[in-house]
Formats: sequence, structure tokens, C-alpha cells
Amino acid sequence: MIKNIYKQLWNQRKANIWIVTELFLVSIFLWVIADQLLFQYNRFNRPMGYDIENTYTIWLYQLNSSAEGYISEEESGSNPLDDLLTIFSRLRKVEGVEEVAASTCSRPYSSCNAEIMFRSIHGNDTITHSGIVRIVSPEHFKVFQIQTPDGHDPVSHPFQRQSVLSKDLADSLKVSRGDSITCDWANIPLFADICTEIRYAETWDDVSNGYLVMPEAELVRNQWPQDISIRLCDNLSEDQRIAVWENIKAACHINNFSFFLSRSYKDIRKEYVSYTVDEIKSMSWYAIFLMINIFLGVIGTFWFRTQQRRSEIGLRQALGASRRSIFTQLITEGIILLAVVIIPTVIVLINAWYLDLLSPNGSVTRFLFCMLTTWLLTMLMIIVGIWYPAWQATKVKPADVLHEE
Repeated sequence: MIKNIYKQLWNQRKANIWIVTELFLVSIFLWVIADQLLFQYNRFNRPMGYDIENTYTIWLYQLNSSAEGYISEEESGSNPLDDLLTIFSRLRKVEGVEEVAASTCSRPYSSCNAEIMFRSIHGNDTITHSGIVRIVSPEHFKVFQIQTPDGHDPVSHPFQRQSVLSKDLADSLKVSRGDSITCDWANIPLFADICTEIRYAETWDDVSNGYLVMPEAELVRNQWPQDISIRLCDNLSEDQRIAVWENIKAACHINNFSFFLSRSYKDIRKEYVSYTVDEIKSMSWYAIFLMINIFLGVIGTFWFRTQQRRSEIGLRQALGASRRSIFTQLITEGIILLAVVIIPTVIVLINAWYLDLLSPNGSVTRFLFCMLTTWLLTMLMIIVGIWYPAWQATKVKPADVLHEE
């Protein structure tokens, strides 16, 4: 049977060459669409390296010296730096607050970034690699539950300056926990701890992160933190949350400081990624629209091809062929035509992958998965395009089909 099918396909090669060309182009387009959709899905759903559940950022309001009600340092007996440290201490005592952290240009989904060079020394060799610098207090890692690759607190020395490198940056610098590194903002050697890889946002490519960790008092006095982040305890009822926020507002009121505004990091995330998410949704709809057109095109081609062979189907039935054998032959022909394009399709895609013309961060697994998905979808289109018109043709009596001819 297979030999006869090959012979028939060869005899119809002038018509089949156009079908093979169409299947070749369709296979490439479907693979690219599947690869792009899978890439976006994987990138959006990979672990972030931190947790923003029950986390909030707080803004404080500070009266200036010309404002009504301003309290001078002579009257209060303290300065703004001491007042800020007192606010941190008060917030930690609020029942329902799990942890409080100070940071500068370091909160998740912040548009404040600074890229510097990190260096590690290995004998006479120095390895240099760029990374986004984050200035934080040790509590930052507890607020956002950032951990070492083996699940521990990454800050070994909370009462002195040190660094915490994301695993990808540590690997690039070839450093292990306990080694020393320097950077553009710290010429003295810093003890290096390592945390999991930290992603900037779901819609961003991966970036290396290096944390400069300072004790809270030192950070407040030297940097004046731009961000105050807090984590509330889990499983708080609505009434308990309302009470917690009232206590937080009261804790923030000292001399010229008062509570101004708070936002959940979930809301910040939603706003930050909304534009890119809309772009991804639009791209997905375009891809779906293109796939529908491809489906209709391939189904239509094989539908027309099968419809043109009604007389042949009727003749085969007249000679005693069963419906099953007719279906099997027609579908086998379609699968053989698809098999013809497999090798050239793989060659083209491997070369495109090698030349970095496809989605970044490709892997053999993703390549094979997209290829398998492409072939299965194309095979499904071929079967649909053959089955229904062939089924209609086999319902007609052979004598009627031959009479029409």
C-alpha cells in the first residue's frame, strides 16, 4: 500500500510541490509562533526570587521649617534622623507588623536603577561584571523573603557592612559565600553572601543584582532611605488589618513626621507591568489570528484536494475498497507530504536558532517541544481537511459519482 501511495504522489508531483511548499512555510510560521508564546509564558511565570504577598511601601510627610506647626530640633530634643529611627522602632512593635525595612532605589518594581561594576580578585586576576546595585538594610531580605539558594537568610553579618550577590552575579564573579568583593561604591573589601537570582519584573529579561547591606542606623544617617517597606502578618482579618493600619499611622507621627500614604506592592506591580502585559496580550491575539488563518489555509488546501478526487474515491468503492481503507490512504498521503518537509524545516530553524534570530534563552527542550507542537497541529489540520470531504464523498453511491464524471 505504501509503495502505491509513493507512486501516486510522485505521479502527482506537479500539484504536490505546491502543497509541500505550503506545509514548509506553515511549519516554520507555526514553530515561530509556538516558540514566541512559550517564551513569553515562561518568562512571565518564572520565580521572581522574592515574595510581595502582604507587603506595602509607606511614604512619610515631613513639615519644612516654614510650615505652621513645625517643631525645631531645640524644642524636640532630637533631629530628623533620630526621629526616623524611632519610627522604624515603633513600627516593629505594632502588633500585626512582621518586619520593616529601609532601602534606597531597591524596592521591587522601582524605576530607580543604578548599574555599577562589581569586582572579585583571584590571585593576580581580577574579574569584573556589571550589575544593578541595591542599597538596603538587613531587614529588606526578611520583608521580601529573599533567601539563599538553600533557603536560609542571606545576611550573615547584620551589624556591619557587607554585600549580597544574586547567584548569577556570584557565578559571573566566581565567588562563593564568605569571599570578598569590591565595587564602584565601596572600594574596601566586602564580605559576600549569595541569594537566589532576583528578577527585576516579570516582563524584563534577567539582570544581575548586587546588594550593599548596611545596618539600619548607618543607612538612615548616610543615605536617607527613599523607601520604607513593611510586611504584615499572614491571615489577618479585615478588622485586624484596619486596626493595624491605624496603629501604623499613629507610630509614624513624631515631631515633624506623619503618615502620608501607603500602597501594596501588588498594586505597584500591576501598574508597573500593565503596559507590557497589554503588549503581550495584543501579540498573543495577533498570533492566534495568524494561526486561525493558517488553519483555514491548510484545511482548505487538503479539503479542495480531497474534493477533487471524488471520482477516484467512488471508483475505489466500486472496486470494493472500504471507507476505512480510503480514509487510511488519503490521510497517509497527507502525513507523507508533511514528513517530506520535516528535514528542511529543522535545518532552517536550527540555523536561525544558531544565528540568534529566534527568541532568546532557547533550549533544546523548548526547540523540540515547539517542533512537536508544530507537527501535531499541522497533522491535525491535514486530517480535518481530508476527513470531512472524504466522508462526504464516501456517502455518495459510486454509480452517482461515476455518472457525474
